Amino acid sequence: MTKPNTKQQKSNRTKDLILLFAAPVVVILLAVALVYTPRLFANPSYDFVYSSCASYSCSVSYRVESDGRLGIDQIDTWREPEKPALYYFDTSENKSTHIDESQAFTYSLIGTQKSPDEYRLSSESGNGFLFWDSSSDGKSWYLADGLKKKLINLQYDSNDYSEVNLIGWVKR
Repeated sequence: MTKPNTKQQKSNRTKDLILLFAAPVVVILLAVALVYTPRLFANPSYDFVYSSCASYSCSVSYRVESDGRLGIDQIDTWREPEKPALYYFDTSENKSTHIDESQAFTYSLIGTQKSPDEYRLSSESGNGFLFWDSSSDGKSWYLADGLKKKLINLQYDSNDYSEVNLIGWVKR
């Protein structure tokens, strides 16, 4: 009877241990790649105008008229009009700028939820990897097209009642 080769057994055990620890690492790396790689290809190009109401309920809302200009609706006529703040978001700078109503009237807007290059404004709460959240108020804003999405820096009053509403995409 021949004695088993202990050197070969140690080699097999080492290979088994490497495989045991490498498989979960490979799965985690693939998951991270699937989540973060599409973000590298996100390249939205249309700026947009949005509003943010800092109180519980604003009595005025904005819309895009058929000619592409800003329109105003007064929701409650029995109280003093409370207007939301207006912002212009520049996608090339990833920056919001507070604008007044007269500035907003100068833009020609497209009043659809999707931009002409197929991006949507979307928000996510608690979107950090595993346990870390990437925003201070728990909500992150994106311009998203399927799996491709770009994290953007929207300026708005982030209290419990604030609302962000896309008004329209700026025509080029």
